[in-house]
Amino acid sequence: MAGPPKLGDGVQMSSYDVTVERHADRTKSVGTGKNGNAIYCFPYDKLPAEAQAVIKSLQTTGDSQVRSGDGRTFGNYFGDLPASAYKEYTVLTPGVAGAGMRRIVKEDGKDTYYFTACHYDRSMEGQTSTTKKGKTISRNVTSAAANAITDATHRNGFYFVSGVPGKA
Repeated sequence: MAGPPKLGDGVQMSSYDVTVERHADRTKSVGTGKNGNAIYCFPYDKLPAEAQAVIKSLQTTGDSQVRSGDGRTFGNYFGDLPASAYKEYTVLTPGVAGAGMRRIVKEDGKDTYYFTACHYDRSMEGQTSTTKKGKTISRNVTSAAANAITDATHRNGFYFVSGVPGKA
């Protein structure tokens, strides 16, 4: 089975995930990550059923173990999200073998969720890197490919999940 198609210079997304991202509300930003990139809303009722199931599980049991390692700390090394502590969880993608690129990231101690369909593969033009605990972490993405379906300020691929049932 062939892998997901590439969106230009190495940014891979399944065509299904491109379709999913078109449901995001990019009319207003709910803030920015530490890196200054905008964070827009993704209505809960427009999320893929698999992402809704992860959030429901987190709300009812406090856990979601779709794959081994779910619930590990999301380091936010590139500042894609506001400064806080987070955990990440796999969201399965129909037709994609393995973990795929979708994730739910939950802010620790809060009922705040972020969705990504691209597994954090968007960034500024060229190579970006950060140093965390003495270790340099790098990623290479071309902004033209990364922004193929988004605007210039939304390069990190994260959306705040709005309208989560049971949320005040």
